[in-house]
Amino acid sequence: MERSVLVFGGPVSLNDWGQLVTLEEVEYANATIFGVAGALTWDFANPRFRFSMEAQVARYFGSQESWEVNLVPAMIHYVPKNPPGPLKSVGYGLGFSYASDPPAVELARGDETTREKWYWALEAAFVSGNPDRDYILRIHHRSTGVGTIGNGRSTNAVVIGVRQRF
Repeated sequence: MERSVLVFGGPVSLNDWGQLVTLEEVEYANATIFGVAGALTWDFANPRFRFSMEAQVARYFGSQESWEVNLVPAMIHYVPKNPPGPLKSVGYGLGFSYASDPPAVELARGDETTREKWYWALEAAFVSGNPDRDYILRIHHRSTGVGTIGNGRSTNAVVIGVRQRF
C-alpha cells in the first residue's frame, strides 16, 4: 500500500466536461478551486493497473466562495507499458461530493442545484524527475449523474497539481 498527498488548483469552467476534453471554445467562470487530497493506492496483480481511494477538501474563490468535500472510494489508474513522452498513467475515479453552500457556478449554469452530487475525476499523471512525485492534470467534476443524486447543472474545473508519495 502506498500513501500520497495531492495538492491541486485551477480555473472553474462554464463548459460541460465533454467540451473540456475536446477543447471546444472553453469559457471560464470567475472562480478558482484549490484543494488537497490524501490517497491510499494498491497494486493489482496486473502491473498495468493500480487502485486508489481518495479524500479531498477543496476551497473555491472568486464568484463561488464555498468549500467542497469529495470522497472517492474507487479510482483506477492505467499505467501504459511504453507511455508517450512524460505520461506516466491515466486514471478515472468516482465518488461523492458535498458542497458547503449551493455552488454559484452551478446556479449560473442553470436555475437550481444541490449540495450533494456525484464526483468524478479524469486524470493524467506525468513524470517529474523524482520517482515519488508526479505532476497531475485533471478534470474535477461534480454532477447529478443523470439525475441520480441531486438537481441542477455540473461544476467542471481543469486542475493541475503535484502528488507526493510517502
